[in-house]
Formats: sequence, C-alpha cells, structure tokens
Amino acid sequence: MLELDEQCISVEGLLPGIGFTKPLEKKYTDEFLQRHLKKGRIARVTGGRVKPF
Repeated sequence: MLELDEQCISVEGLLPGIGFTKPLEKKYTDEFLQRHLKKGRIARVTGGRVKPF
C-alpha cells in the first residue's frame, strides 16, 4: 500500500498560513479529513469498501 495518509493535510490546515480565517465547509476541515482517513484504514484492513462522502 502507498501509506500516504501521513502526508495528507486538510484545506483548513493550509489556509491559516496565508492568512485566510473565514469559516469553511465541513468537507474542508481537519475533523472531516481525520474521520475519512480512519474509515479508509479500517476498510483497508477489513477489505471493505469506502462509500463516497
């Protein structure tokens, strides 16, 4: 497997570095990213499918 989950960063994590502070849609948040990375890890281990968000 590629094991790229450690290299992921959410849009929410990037924007403060350039001074952007407005609220974002939920799909761009750190929480959303972490939740879906966790689902992907579980699916990889169990052989399950990941449903699109």
